[in-house]
Amino acid sequence: MCVFKESHYGELLDSNISDFLSEYTDMADVQRAAKETNISFNTLKQVRSRNVPMSLNTSKGIVKLMGIAVENCGNVAKKATQAKSIFSKLLKV
Repeated sequence: MCVFKESHYGELLDSNISDFLSEYTDMADVQRAAKETNISFNTLKQVRSRNVPMSLNTSKGIVKLMGIAVENCGNVAKKATQAKSIFSKLLKV
């Protein structure tokens, strides 16, 4: 299940991953991931924001946060599909 390699540790999180996590997770999600992986909320927030390098320990929190982001993406997609359907019916498109 490890998505990171040894070479990732000691480095800042990839900017694309950071952007993805920033867009699809909020501070409540960061807090949840921190609690579930036993990592400090502030540390996980700093790693997510690319302010501090990732370690083997914090990578567990990032992986958890990635899973939450995937769930959130699915929820956004579902809501978008529902909204599209409603608007299409209203506009009779």
